[in-house]
Order: sequence, then structure tokens, then C-alpha cells
Amino acid sequence: MRKFICSALKLSVISIVAFILLSACQSENKTERTSENSATVPVSEAPVVENILIKNKKENESCELVLGNEISFEWKGNLYTSKLKGEKRKYYDSDNAQLAEVKIGDDGFKVRGPGGNLLWKIKISSTKIKISDNEENENPYEIKLGEGDKVKMKRNETEIGNARIRQGEGKIEVSSGNLVFDVQNTSHPQVYNVLLIEEMPDLVKFIVIGELLKWE
Repeated sequence: MRKFICSALKLSVISIVAFILLSACQSENKTERTSENSATVPVSEAPVVENILIKNKKENESCELVLGNEISFEWKGNLYTSKLKGEKRKYYDSDNAQLAEVKIGDDGFKVRGPGGNLLWKIKISSTKIKISDNEENENPYEIKLGEGDKVKMKRNETEIGNARIRQGEGKIEVSSGNLVFDVQNTSHPQVYNVLLIEEMPDLVKFIVIGELLKWE
């Protein structure tokens, strides 16, 4: 009888140990499968968004330009948005009416009105940016690249103005005569010379600046 009890106890202990070991193995396998599954699931990265404040010091007006997957900006209390479709980005006002359309090419882009009429043509090379209001790119504004912290804009070899990085103040100052703008940014100063093109409407300036920054 005593031998029978001992044998029964031994079998019980062996069964308990076997159960514990089996449970541990199953738990470990489950953990490994979970880890493997976690490793294979891609983690989506949030788009990088940059906010740039542009201030007209003379008029005391500001535009907040937002660069993310798309380009948007707020001006005089209204929000303007864009949507890229293929090689064209369409811009809309706060009432969702189309404001402009940008067609992107290999060497620049064109800004057209809602009816398809050409407003501005921007041609980009490794040495300069040319901005004109005609298809032939005649009589363009020219911005030379690679000029350091101070970048000039010219037309017919006459200097119109310049954009200068003020590192100590964390901004770019754009000026031409009594026209002065402050940009809360310290990169790509050449782009902000667009602010000095007087015959270009403000809304189109912000579109061109946004597109040039996307290009950079």
C-alpha cells in the first residue's frame, strides 16, 4: 500500500512538472510569434510639417505657410489649401473654389489661373531661377543660386532687391527700397526674393514660394 502511494505521488509530481514545462514552452513560443509579427508590421511615419511665418513689415500683415504632404497657407484670416494630382497641384480658397493650378515639369513649373491661362512661369537650373509672366520666359526676374547668406534678384541686370539671412535673429530679411519682409526661417533665402515682385499678387507669391521650397 505504501509503495502504491509513493508511486502515485511520483506520477503526480512528474505530471505537474511536465505541465509547467509545457506551459512555459507554449508561452515562449507565443512571445516569439508576437515579436516576429510585431517586427514585420511596418510603422507609418508622420509627415514632416514645417510652418513658416512671413511678415510684411510695411503693411504689418503676416502669412503662415505650412509645408507637409501638401502646401497650405493662411492669409488675412482665410485658409488656402492644395491637392496634388499627378503632375498638377490645384489650389483652393476657403470656399473650396479653385484659385490656381501648378503644372510641375522637369525644369520648373507653371502657375495657371482657374481657366488655364498662364500667370507665371518658373524655370529652375543648377545656377539660377528665372521667373516670368510669359511662355517664352522673356524679360525674367533672375535669382542666382549659391551666393551665400545674401541672395540678389535682378531683372535686365538691374538689382531689384535681396534676401539676407540674419542668423543671430533666426530670420531672413527680404528688402527692396521701402519693401521689407521678415521670414521666420534661415534656409533657402533665394526663394523669398519672390516677395519683391510687385506685379505678382500676394496669393500667387505664396504659391510660388511654397512650390520652390518643395522643389528644394
